[in-house]
Amino acid sequence: NPAGEVGQNVPGLGLSTLHNEAFLYGLSTTVGYRVNVGVANPDDATAAIVTVRVRDMNNILLYSQGIILQPHETRQFNDLVAAFGISPQEGVQVEFDAVGSSVIYGYASEVRNDTGDAIFMFGTCPNVFGTGPN
Repeated sequence: NPAGEVGQNVPGLGLSTLHNEAFLYGLSTTVGYRVNVGVANPDDATAAIVTVRVRDMNNILLYSQGIILQPHETRQFNDLVAAFGISPQEGVQVEFDAVGSSVIYGYASEVRNDTGDAIFMFGTCPNVFGTGPN
């Protein structure tokens, strides 16, 4: 390809670092960017029931969907604007929330449309406190 190849590193996280929530904040779905998001179920035997929520920068719900992820299944949603029918905007939030004790790996890839450069982010769990000394 005359434009070269664009790749992206994806960090692997140990199972003990995953939780039942994966939140991604500050995503840009404006004309200059394409955002892909996904969620994986790392469990060997149990399906995970996951709610996907997309909110704007003011925390207004733009889209919500429930999905079932079979063991070791990954579901990716390419181009949030097209996949979820939302308008292009700054500050988009994506939340993956698994029912019960299921742990998940949520992620986003924000891709520049002009260069193909991508930034990878993994979802964080805001409702878990550190386990170190107080």
